Amino acid sequence: MPRRRNLKLPIKRAVDVLRSTINWRLLSIASFLFLAVFCVFLPCLWNDFTNFDDPTYVTSNSHIRSGLTWSAIRWAFTSFYAANWHPLTWLSHIVDFSLFGPQAWGHHLSSVIFHSANVVLLFLFLSKATGSTWRSAVVAILFGVHPLHVESVAWVAERKDVLNTFFALLTLLAYLRWTQCVDRGSKVWYFVALLCFALSLGSKGMSVTLPILLLLLDYWPLGRLQSIKTIRGFLIEKLPFVVLSIAVSGVTIVAQNSGGALKALVPLSTRCSNAAVSVPRYLFKLIWPHDLAVYYPYVFPSSVAVLLSLVFIVGASAAAIFWRKTFPWFFVGWYWFLVAVLPVIGIIQIGTQSIADRYLYWSSIGPTISVVWAFGWLGDKFWIVRKSLAPAACGIAIALGALTQRQLGFWKNSETLFQHNLAVTSNNALGHLNLGVALGNRGANNEALFHMREAVRIAPTYPDARVNLGMALREAGRFSEAIPEFEIAIQLKPDYDKAHANLAITLYKENDFSQAISEYQKALRLDPISPEIRVAFGLALQASGQIEAALAQFEEAIKEESSFAGAHSNRGIVLEKLGRLEESITEYRKALSLDPKNSDAALNLPVVLFKAGHVDDAIAQVRKSIEQRPDYAEGYFNLGGMLYSKDDFDGAIAAYKRALELKPDYPDASHNLSVALEGKSSAKR
Repeated sequence: MPRRRNLKLPIKRAVDVLRSTINWRLLSIASFLFLAVFCVFLPCLWNDFTNFDDPTYVTSNSHIRSGLTWSAIRWAFTSFYAANWHPLTWLSHIVDFSLFGPQAWGHHLSSVIFHSANVVLLFLFLSKATGSTWRSAVVAILFGVHPLHVESVAWVAERKDVLNTFFALLTLLAYLRWTQCVDRGSKVWYFVALLCFALSLGSKGMSVTLPILLLLLDYWPLGRLQSIKTIRGFLIEKLPFVVLSIAVSGVTIVAQNSGGALKALVPLSTRCSNAAVSVPRYLFKLIWPHDLAVYYPYVFPSSVAVLLSLVFIVGASAAAIFWRKTFPWFFVGWYWFLVAVLPVIGIIQIGTQSIADRYLYWSSIGPTISVVWAFGWLGDKFWIVRKSLAPAACGIAIALGALTQRQLGFWKNSETLFQHNLAVTSNNALGHLNLGVALGNRGANNEALFHMREAVRIAPTYPDARVNLGMALREAGRFSEAIPEFEIAIQLKPDYDKAHANLAITLYKENDFSQAISEYQKALRLDPISPEIRVAFGLALQASGQIEAALAQFEEAIKEESSFAGAHSNRGIVLEKLGRLEESITEYRKALSLDPKNSDAALNLPVVLFKAGHVDDAIAQVRKSIEQRPDYAEGYFNLGGMLYSKDDFDGAIAAYKRALELKPDYPDASHNLSVALEGKSSAKR
């Protein structure tokens, strides 16, 4: 009889191996940190997209909406779209849209997961590098629940922050691993660190100063400076990181300049002054996160504020150097902050904001390390401090978490976001502009116009404010007032495609087709791959009788964005006019499959089916449209005609009556109803 194999021994050995290779203490703390931060940011999942960059990055970006294709991947790596070069960020948005479509919760979920993972990576790096588990855990949780980081997590367009930091922290972990085995001659982890750094730069250029941070970490906590034989060798090992930084810095400057983001709106002296006062402003917000805003208007600081800020910066920098041996964590933390925030401090102006909360996502790690280690040092010196550290850390983390959840509430939608923005700032043209857009989308046109006018009053040379005021006036039917706003925007920015396109739309509504066509042509020269402009241009050509030219524009729009329902429905209209009914039917069906609420396709498809002799299909389609829209007077009118053609007089009469109930002045409905009644009487006779 064969002997039964004893399975207990290999299972016991496997358990022993797991116990010896996995640090369960670190794993349990890391798991707690991930779950705690995830739960704090969980309300983010109920927030909507905002109208501040989210349309550019996701909701109105045809490249993102097309899904994960080779064309989209090529675009991500070769495009300077939105004045940025960050292919990994674009790919993350493409993957999210492929998984979740336009559902905002899925996009928020990805950002929350990345942020929670960053907290774990920061903890693992600090605990392994310093050997201090609990101090590392406190740094990680304070970083994770701080309300200053809400902007980077809750703003879908700022996915680049959490992604950039994710790969930067992986770089630090791989670099740490390499330093631990450098004496054994292994280069694998060095190249892993280099790869992760490249991925970090491919997400956002914020980490270009990381090679300098590696030098700081070599001093503390790694203590490598004493072990490196020569300065030459020390510099050579950082050289590949520096080369990557220089290359990406150059590409980023070209990208920003191509989108006009580097235009110097204020003199260099003012930018330097703002940079000086920004350092204490950032640190104060880190300590006291009050009145946080998505956009801080540019400030022109006083000479006294600049002088005091410079004294503070120089004093703190000198103190960090003087006490670097006694307090190495202060030296590293302070210079981590200064070096990390330097690319976005405002000397090279990117955008029009004076400061931004998102710029503290990566740079705040340094000051947090300094503060936590300072209290740890005090705890080592004084018994009473040591006893109070744990409850104090818990209390601060809970308070910050509560503030974070409150801040997340302001990001519920565009309206709540910019109402709060205006409440905590002054002279905020962008805040008024975006709130006006949000109110206009909700149909509150009078309130929208007020905020648009405020934006123009505060910043009369702001082209976006002029264009959006013009759009609001056009929506109110005030075309003669809208046209000058677009013309002023074009004077301020002659290459502004959006201004030309909106001027064209307004001229089209005024039946000035020739001028509208001219403006559309200018807009397309500036933005040749805009499917929206092509469709609008096609409508103007169609209205002027240039049917074949209109068809060509709709077809170009479909090539640029095959999922654009409006392009398919308008192509269907033109094909119908050209008598190509079967092709028209195909286009209408495609439009409805992409957008079941497309009114042109829903109205026209049954009519074309009827013209093509597919009467039963036409009746079925119009009934389907009526089910979806019970107040659809046009649908009932068309149904009446189709039923009449099949001698279903009762059905036709009921349909015409319903059309007149919904729209008493509906053209021809009364006449057709009389004809149907007469037809019924004749049939009886």
